[in-house]
Amino acid sequence: MPNRLSDTEFVPEIRIDRAGRREPSWKDRGPAQPAPWAADAQDGMLYVHAHAGRRGFEIDANVGTDDDPDWRTILAPRRFFGHVLTANRHFLAASGAAPRRPLLMLCCHAGNPDYGHALHAAEVLHSEGLRHDVYATVAQNWIEKTEPRES
Repeated sequence: MPNRLSDTEFVPEIRIDRAGRREPSWKDRGPAQPAPWAADAQDGMLYVHAHAGRRGFEIDANVGTDDDPDWRTILAPRRFFGHVLTANRHFLAASGAAPRRPLLMLCCHAGNPDYGHALHAAEVLHSEGLRHDVYATVAQNWIEKTEPRES
């Protein structure tokens, strides 16, 4: 996809309401800044999207069959999430097609050093021979559609 601003920049935000509300409010804390992975992303990025929190990644898995699906949310803490990725044929195809692109785990809190989820998942990826530099968000992140900027 062309013009993915997240390949090269991010907008820092701050929560402006009480913690614990179901739908928090956020406010930009400043202008867009160069992303830490921007220099590595000259040819684009690979993205992994999942929910993550204190206990690990939350992923939807079909525990039924293709004909009779039974979707459940399962907890995938630390290294287990790396094993889920390396067992996913779509992830492996994307990784194989772009082996030098950095990987961004767009998963709230995945990179939080107190939890270690992204670090341990990346260890599994690397032990399986995938050599992507892995980046992860350390706090809450929000994705929203924006209109293209004028050049």
